Amino acid sequence: GLLVSLCLSALILLHLIRAIRKPMQQLLTTLLSLSRGDMTQRAILDRHDELGQVGEGINSLAHEMSNMLSQVVHAARSLGEMAELNLSAQQSATRQLEQQRSETNSVCAAMEEMDYSAREVATSAEMAEQTLAQVAKEATKTSMMSKHTAERMSRLADDLTNSCHAIESVHHLSVNIGGILEIIERVT
Repeated sequence: GLLVSLCLSALILLHLIRAIRKPMQQLLTTLLSLSRGDMTQRAILDRHDELGQVGEGINSLAHEMSNMLSQVVHAARSLGEMAELNLSAQQSATRQLEQQRSETNSVCAAMEEMDYSAREVATSAEMAEQTLAQVAKEATKTSMMSKHTAERMSRLADDLTNSCHAIESVHHLSVNIGGILEIIERVT
């Protein structure tokens, strides 16, 4: 009777270890892929226990990280577009400045043209100032978005680290249970 009970207990423990070890390996494989930058990986666990919750947490974290990376890419593109606008505004301002110089030299030749050129210089300077003010405003907005994105990525990285530690703890417990089962198998 005792031997049969021990054998049944050992079989149940072996089944439990296998039931825990396989999902743990799936979770670790998913985390490894995510840590290598593959944000398309998801933990596929059809469970409603703690391991299933960990898998859902990993999937949620991966989804958030993927969204954050998309936002970072979008912010980087926006920065690139703003840089192009800034360059275009600078080139336009440079062209306008060169034009103003040419016109100013022509104004020296005739008193009548001096008044016209002075008004044109003032208008061009105002346009350049407005353009530069707009570029500075957009650059400030982009900087704020980048800072917010970096803070969210930092929080997500902390969450991922915590999940990895939890999975490692569960893995160590699984290994310990495996050792206990080996002892039980030897005893039986």
